[in-house]
This record gives sequence, structure tokens and C-alpha cells, in this order.
Amino acid sequence: MIKDLKRLLRVFTFDDINDTVTIGKPAIFSSTISLPDISVEVGDLALASAKLIVGNAAGKAAAVSAGGDVTCDNTGAFTIDADKVTYAKIQNVEAESVVANATAGATNPTGVALAEGQVLARATGGHVASQTVATEMITAKAVTPAKTQDIPVGLNYGVPDTIVADRFVASANMKVGTYTIANASPVDGLAHNVSVTHTAVGTVDTLGTITVDGTDVNDAVIQEVITPSNGIAVYGTKAFKSVTAVTGADWVIDGVEATEDTITVGFGGIIGLPLVLAAAADLVMATHGTGVLNAPTVAVGATIEACTIDLSTAGDGSKRLRLFYQN
Repeated sequence: MIKDLKRLLRVFTFDDINDTVTIGKPAIFSSTISLPDISVEVGDLALASAKLIVGNAAGKAAAVSAGGDVTCDNTGAFTIDADKVTYAKIQNVEAESVVANATAGATNPTGVALAEGQVLARATGGHVASQTVATEMITAKAVTPAKTQDIPVGLNYGVPDTIVADRFVASANMKVGTYTIANASPVDGLAHNVSVTHTAVGTVDTLGTITVDGTDVNDAVIQEVITPSNGIAVYGTKAFKSVTAVTGADWVIDGVEATEDTITVGFGGIIGLPLVLAAAADLVMATHGTGVLNAPTVAVGATIEACTIDLSTAGDGSKRLRLFYQN
């Protein structure tokens, strides 16, 4: 019996270095030894923080991190990376739109079929129903000529007012320095060219230059230098929506009477256009009041303050200017 027990024990091979046990088939038995099932709890497994157990290509369990377009923390919460849910990954339903509904959470957004006239349907091309886009839904100046697909556009542009020669600077002695601004913008709120009117007091002074600073129709900062001329109004070519500063330079008083000449600064009859035109011919038609302007003088340039129309006859604060253009 002792001999048989020794033969039984010899089938267990212990490897102290690698901490392994090999179980062989004992010579005295005709079958293998069956060991009881071993229960292993999840908490008994060693796994680094935020790792997942995934079967690899070799068919073995491997610890990996979440990848692709998502991340996973050590609580099991998955997060989709920013800008990774594209239209291609959203299931398409015919004639439905993905919109945010009134309930936040899992049902937001959802696919809905909008009311007739509002659906962007593939079969019909779709359109937005009339009176469904309110003015407040459109950002100021967001509808640009490029978005009109070269279709002529009509614009009620405003009511040009009477020219005011001293609107920005009332009559003041000429000087080297900054003049006091009486009003920052033209009466009608449109963009106009600037006028500088000189009046001699005794012997004409050396008039120098006048620098005008202000903003264009889009409220961008612009500047123009105008050279006064004796006894007349000189007009700039840029359209100013507002004037923020008027500065004199190189003015020299005459040495005979020692009295300063005077100037006023106002606005002229040239109106700044609301867009940059590639060519004057792109302004298809302009009307002032009930009459069509016959071949008005239209200036174009690379910047919006250089794009203007000359009404030829001054506004009077009652006739509306309408422009029809394409770009």
C-alpha cells in the first residue's frame, strides 16, 4: 500500500522556481484525476486603472485602453471625443431632420418630420415655408451676395438726406492738431463721402492736409487724407458711416495779417454701397424716389468704402434709394 501511495504522489511535479504544478496520470489508475472547480472573483484579478479585458488576436485575454473615438474612465463611463459624431454615423430616415427637441437628455436630438413646406426632402429639394424665418433669426450682414447665387437682389437702402457741409466739424480756425467733432455720423445714417470746405480770412494760409478717421458701412476702421483748396469744398472718395476724428497737418498761417483761415467738415452726395462690387455694371439699376437714375456714376474697389454711387442730385430726406445688383 505504501508503495502504491508513493507511485501516486510521483505524478505531481512541483516547480518552486516558476510556482507551477504539473499533474500527470498515475500508473495505478486507468483514468485521469479530476480537480474541483475553482471560483475566481472579479476583484481577485489584477488590472490597471481604466483598462478593459479584451480577447486579442492570439485568443488570449489582454488589458487594453478604450480607443478610436471614445475614452473610458475607471468607473466604466465612456465619453465620445469632440466632433466625432458625423452625419455619416447617423442613420438616415427619409424626409426627417435631426433636431433638438424640448426635452434634454437621451431623446435630444431626435429625428422628426417637419411640417409641410419646412422639410428639406430629397425628392423635392425642399424649401423653408414662408414667414417661418424671422428677422431676429438672421445675424446682421450674414446674407451676403455670394449666397444669392448671382440672382439680382433688390435693396431698399435708405433715404438720403440733404448735404450738410459742417455736419462733422462746425466752422473752426485752421490748425495743426485735432478738431472738435460736432456729430459723429451723417443725418440719414448712410455712409457718405466727406467734404472739407475752406474759407480764406485775409491772405490765404498754407492749407496743409486734413486726415479723417472713422468707420465704413460694416463698422470697420478706415482713414482718408483730404487736401483743402482755397475757397471751395473738396470731396473725398471713401464712404464714411461715422467720423471719429479730424486732424490737421502742415497748416501754416500767413505772415501778413496773422489771421487763421477757417474750415468746415461735412458729408457729400456720394453714397457708400452695402457690398463690394467686382464691376460697376454689377449694379443693375438704382432708383431714387419714383425715378430711375440714368447711368449713375458707380465707383468700385477692393474695399467696401471705395464702392459708391453718386446720386447726381442731392437727397432731401424724403426719397428712398433702392439698389438692384448682382455679384
